[in-house]
Amino acid sequence: MRSSPPGDTALYVLLPQKPAEIVSRWRRLYDPASGNIEAHVTIAFPPFVPLKRWSAVRPAVEAILGDYEPFQVIIRETGRFSGSQHILWLRPEDDESLVRVRAALEKALPRYMPKLPYNFVPHVTIGLLDSEDGLVQAQTAVRAEIEPLRFLVDRLTYGTCGDDGTWHNTDSLLLGRAARKHGAERVGP
Repeated sequence: MRSSPPGDTALYVLLPQKPAEIVSRWRRLYDPASGNIEAHVTIAFPPFVPLKRWSAVRPAVEAILGDYEPFQVIIRETGRFSGSQHILWLRPEDDESLVRVRAALEKALPRYMPKLPYNFVPHVTIGLLDSEDGLVQAQTAVRAEIEPLRFLVDRLTYGTCGDDGTWHNTDSLLLGRAARKHGAERVGP
């Protein structure tokens, strides 16, 4: 996630403990901002719904997420974005649920999630490199080590950027039947 000003918000999938531990090692090596936020897949980029509006918008987000049952993700490949930034990332493979959830949120919340000028590519950022050569070297190193990482996505996390630039997991929203069962009840991160 890009450097954000205090008060920015986002919606993302946190990686569970085991995959996060593996991914975090790469992030510490290649991403100078790795300590600012846990390993994640961003669904709604900052700025998302402001914290002061979250309690009013949360039920709509929860209703959308209630339409999606938890799903499996496997990470076994790297990718990269080149251009003004050199970004190394991991590709979560799923049944396109990440893309469908984002599209449903875009449709329901255009004020907070304007359509992207490019296709949404779900990814876990693990490196922000200074050069194309550095990006290629880091990608080669990660490809030599990566083994499939599998996990269940059963919730999304609403996060806020603090005054110190560190992201805080402020709220958690369940997917599927669990979300419908909880209704508008708040679920801790």
